[in-house]
Amino acid sequence: MLLPKKTAKPGDIRFMDVNGDKKINDDDRVLLGNAQPKFSFGFSNTFSLKGFDLMVLLQGGYGNKLYNVNTSTLENLTGLQNQSTTTLNRWTPENTNTNIPRATTVKPTARSWDRMVEDGSYMRVKTVQLGYNLPQANLQRIKLAALKVYVNVQNLFTITNYSGLDPEVSRYGSDNVSPGFDSGAYPNARTISFGINASF
Repeated sequence: MLLPKKTAKPGDIRFMDVNGDKKINDDDRVLLGNAQPKFSFGFSNTFSLKGFDLMVLLQGGYGNKLYNVNTSTLENLTGLQNQSTTTLNRWTPENTNTNIPRATTVKPTARSWDRMVEDGSYMRVKTVQLGYNLPQANLQRIKLAALKVYVNVQNLFTITNYSGLDPEVSRYGSDNVSPGFDSGAYPNARTISFGINASF
């Protein structure tokens, strides 16, 4: 049941009276998920063909929830800081079919609510390495036992429905009280490196 609020205006957030006591308080809180994934996984394999080898490492997690504090910060619509482009879809008299509240000079709510909780499931191509081993016939001329050139890419791409920069995030690191918080944490960077392995 959605209860009317005396000071509410069209476009304000409305909370559900979950227990039906006609009050909005802590008794109406519900469990929205767990920051711990139901399972994590990884898979790697190396493919070889005529001197070339390709190594691929996939990793991911499924079933966890993330609390996207960035959404709360970048969609508060108080005019005190830059806002996300998602606020272009905020409530207006002409745009009423949205879950982003109206613009106001007062922070919409200090409460946590379900819009900030997102599915943190993902699959990431963590590592891809392509290498080429020079033929032995060519190596004998330069007196090498083996020579390999390669290119390595870390964090090539990620498949996820999470709207933040990186689903593999926890703002408070190993803190077991506040896992799964994304509050401006820096995402895993994509890196490309080139290398040579030589044996004499």
